[in-house]
Amino acid sequence: MNLDETDLRHAFKLIVTVWEIVESLIRALVYLRLGTTYERSQKLISVFSRFVLSEDERRKVLPLIHKLYYRRTQVVHKATIAEKNMAESTLRLFCELASELVRVLSRYIDTRELEERVRIVCEHFFRTSG
Repeated sequence: MNLDETDLRHAFKLIVTVWEIVESLIRALVYLRLGTTYERSQKLISVFSRFVLSEDERRKVLPLIHKLYYRRTQVVHKATIAEKNMAESTLRLFCELASELVRVLSRYIDTRELEERVRIVCEHFFRTSG
């Protein structure tokens, strides 16, 4: 995923899509743990934090989730224009967060294929972004 000028026309879509992927992983984890899920993102994050994550995971993962959620909110609900640096930092944030979420998900299901896909996407991004 090379963030050249052509790709950057879609920085908004990239940020929104990255959030949707992370929210889906969080939703899956909450469902696997509690058998239910929540429509509102803030409620979902709160329940995820309380019932799925350990204290150590909470300290590491929650700031990343909040940062990504805030970034999505900026470009969707505020007058923030997504630019190259925001798209690149969002992908870096995604790579770190997705790896952590997949590790937590591995407690419940076989995640080898998902781990491999995240690794491929992130390695490709870092290799092409310099």
